[in-house]
Amino acid sequence: MERYEENIITQLDLQQRLIKVNEQIEQLELRLQPIKLQLQSLKVHTINEATIQEVMVNFHKVFKKAMTQEQQKHLVALIIKDITLNEKREVDSIKIQFNNTVLD
Repeated sequence: MERYEENIITQLDLQQRLIKVNEQIEQLELRLQPIKLQLQSLKVHTINEATIQEVMVNFHKVFKKAMTQEQQKHLVALIIKDITLNEKREVDSIKIQFNNTVLD
């Protein structure tokens, strides 16, 4: 638009560019629709404190019964999503995930 106002491009050039931009917008909106539907279909579940406590107690029992270190590693990998360290290389935070596999 600024180029048109400064007489750098003609009105015809501006119209052609606007048509191209509008086509790109339409294409992007078409691509966006299924993504929006997919996001809407995702269910967010809230987990209460009792459920968390039950899962952790069960996890502790299963972890103690694990026969090998590989089984223990697998269990830990199921429940821990992310571990962050601070500058001193100490554990800053541990994010635990409660997906269907963990809950089962």
